[in-house]
Amino acid sequence: MSQDNAAVGRSWFEQVWNQRNLDAADQLSTPDCTAHGHAPNDEVIGIPQFKDFARNVLAAFPDIKITVDETVS
Repeated sequence: MSQDNAAVGRSWFEQVWNQRNLDAADQLSTPDCTAHGHAPNDEVIGIPQFKDFARNVLAAFPDIKITVDETVS
């Protein structure tokens, strides 16, 4: 990735969550990326399972908008 970590993080929240473009998760992560804290019992999940999680969150909170005020990288 040519972007710095903070820019990738901002793009993630804007594209994946605010624009509801779940396919952007594939471009903004590596194939072996894992997520923690998104599944029962803190099971470690990959991007396909994260997308299921995100779909459920977006269905439950259709008006959600995430604002990134600061980043640390």
